[in-house]
Amino acid sequence: MSMDIVLGLIFIFTLFLAMRRGFAITIANFFKGFVTLGIGWAFKDELGTYLMEKTALGPYALSKVHSQMTMELKNSLLYRALPSILKTTTEDGSTFFVEDGAETVARLLISVLAFIIIVVGLRLVLSLFIMTFSKKKNKGFPGFVDWVLGSVLGIILGALSVLLFLAALPVVVALFMPEKAEAIMGTFEGSYFAEDLYDNNLLLILFRDFVG
Repeated sequence: MSMDIVLGLIFIFTLFLAMRRGFAITIANFFKGFVTLGIGWAFKDELGTYLMEKTALGPYALSKVHSQMTMELKNSLLYRALPSILKTTTEDGSTFFVEDGAETVARLLISVLAFIIIVVGLRLVLSLFIMTFSKKKNKGFPGFVDWVLGSVLGIILGALSVLLFLAALPVVVALFMPEKAEAIMGTFEGSYFAEDLYDNNLLLILFRDFVG
């Protein structure tokens, strides 16, 4: 249930920023989000391949995943920590050997990580650009309308922020803190909505459908 609180805080924080910025800046951030998602999707494979084959991150990820796996992929702590939709990507109804299963999971995680790196990096750059060139908000009735419309967009951006956080979570756990996997997954116990969002993340569903 504690994960419900974390996701709620992320959503509220994003909504608060949108309400504070108003419609004009928030709509820029809204389209910025779609642009960065599109660019991230277009170049994730190239960056993922580079990270996997040309940097130390590839061998590191493979060794981390491999060390957590037993002869059956389904019995590993790492596999049980993955969202349901990623589990279906790594299995075909049969038992994997450790080496094959580890490489499959490692490449999938690196691909998700590459997507997140591109999206977050571009969002930071564009945010700095928007902050630099944006004007002060209007006052009076136009300012109120700006605030209301900004709040509506804030709800949408808040939902996207939550999904992006949940998409990054299995990558961070698998690569950097596999020993904490069971404890982190325990935060989903008794949740009202966090576990369902984790197992049915729209961003990861797109990954499964296009990569799989």
